[in-house]
Amino acid sequence: MRMRASCADGARQVCYMKRMVDLAPRPIELSGKDFDRLLESGGAAALGRVELRRGRLVQMSPEYLPHGRFKAWLYKQLDALVPSTGLVVDIEVTVRFPGKFRPMPDITVWEGGPLQGPIPGEKAKLCVEVSDDSFPDDIGPKRLEYAEAGLAEYWVLDVKARALHRFSDLSAGDYANRDIIRAGETLSSATLGLSFAFNPPTLP
Repeated sequence: MRMRASCADGARQVCYMKRMVDLAPRPIELSGKDFDRLLESGGAAALGRVELRRGRLVQMSPEYLPHGRFKAWLYKQLDALVPSTGLVVDIEVTVRFPGKFRPMPDITVWEGGPLQGPIPGEKAKLCVEVSDDSFPDDIGPKRLEYAEAGLAEYWVLDVKARALHRFSDLSAGDYANRDIIRAGETLSSATLGLSFAFNPPTLP
């Protein structure tokens, strides 16, 4: 806001009235269909890696080691076993769940289908988030979003603890069962009928 004022020497000057202005970034809110159109148009490319969480665009953090190493290790384990179940496994593909939830899990096990567009939420059987700094969100608010979306099984791989949190048995918008598998133990899927030795990479 500004106003013009006459100064003592007769010159005209521009005087500015100070006021507090909130310049904090505002979250961008979209419907699920709006987000889908954004992806289809290629408009999301300029935003980088983004998810739709309860109708809000969330920009994902850059990926560093050891996050990438843990994800690659777990993908290899699942990719060696999942085909025997008739399913497929993919890395960092957006999943189109109902409503305003479009996550990009680190790993998704699903029924397979046309290799175009996001994974249909009804075909997703297991989603995995590999967590470092994002652990509190992945284990809490994001867990509830996956449960509300109807995902049968959800894993959170805790990089720092070298442990995996397995959630299953949907009940009233959450998971009734939560198990923690630690390094050296056997990791079994609660819904897919596969298991393997849980020996993730050792941190330096």
